[in-house]
Amino acid sequence: MDGPPIEPTGIPRPAPDWWEQVPVLRELYRLLAEQGPVNWELARQIGVALGSEDEPDPGDLAEAQRELEGMSRAAQLECESFTELVTGAVAPVHAVTRRRWVEENISVFKLLMEPLANKLTAAALPADLPIALPPQAMQAMRQVGGLLMGLQSGFVLGYMAPHVVGQYELVLPDPSGGRLLYVVSNMRKVEQDWSLDPAQFRYWIALHEVVHHLQFSRTWTRNYFHAQIRAVIDSLDLDPTRLASAFEGFDISDPERMMDLLSDPERIMQAAWTPLGRDAVGRLQAFMTIAEGYATFVMDAVGARLLSDHARLREVMDRRKATNSPGEQLLERLLGIELKRRQYEDGLRFCRYVAGVRDIATLNRVWENPETLPTSEELAEPDSWISRVVG
Repeated sequence: MDGPPIEPTGIPRPAPDWWEQVPVLRELYRLLAEQGPVNWELARQIGVALGSEDEPDPGDLAEAQRELEGMSRAAQLECESFTELVTGAVAPVHAVTRRRWVEENISVFKLLMEPLANKLTAAALPADLPIALPPQAMQAMRQVGGLLMGLQSGFVLGYMAPHVVGQYELVLPDPSGGRLLYVVSNMRKVEQDWSLDPAQFRYWIALHEVVHHLQFSRTWTRNYFHAQIRAVIDSLDLDPTRLASAFEGFDISDPERMMDLLSDPERIMQAAWTPLGRDAVGRLQAFMTIAEGYATFVMDAVGARLLSDHARLREVMDRRKATNSPGEQLLERLLGIELKRRQYEDGLRFCRYVAGVRDIATLNRVWENPETLPTSEELAEPDSWISRVVG
């Protein structure tokens, strides 16, 4: 039997934007409203929270900006004169805080993390599910996935921010921006920790950044680099069972347990990577080995002539390369790439040999096109590269 009609209670409805006055709801809406496979706003906030301590004041930044602009211009002239490689353009220079480094490098991580996130989503939500989930459930699962990948990206950014001194010190830099970023707090920390002369150390870092800018100023180089990253991601074989087991015990009703699981940066790394893409990984490793080896070769040649502290600077940077930051370790594990000091030395040894038995013009042929890049085998046997490319 029907009951009496329900009378309106007279409780007024709040204004449409009332939740904007409640910080917790406003922030929750902001996070959940972001579209895409990775929640980049969450990544930004985590990266800033983990990595933006001990920032310089505006006066220090302005002074460093003027100094690094001059050093970068001088380094570019020296590198172009030695290598005979010309960019045709001067890269804009930015002396930045750790916070800005995080925010600027969101675009770098999109190149890597968004294709990976799409692959993870496809593995976790395969098309042949035994039951058809309603669209709302599918969207909710994608949002949760976006939050998890945003969390993971934020960890990497946050762990890298206190360590990197230049944009091209990243294991996998994104050269498409065409700008040089110098993290002033980190440069100053290295100078203090190792008792280095600031002017010489900063010029040394400028040499490193400018040489990589010379390499990546070629359109084909950037395209090849991006293609190899895509090939590595495409080669990953993601098992939904392993993904599920990685988050066993995840319970949204238990905030403490949930945060404990989410605070383990290696959780997704352990679940995501399956070592099937050896060819793709090999090509990417070979490219990064020759790129870093060539940069070190040029830095040694120019630095030994201009910097009285060259040997000490080289020692410090070698030690930094031998001990990757936690963020670099996470990024390397994510792709199954290990760019250790030995591989950098392989690239340097190749460059010294080719330039020694031939000349710098011959060595520069590695930057002509993808076919002239040395393979992993040719890096170990430079004569085979010379025979193939030069004849």
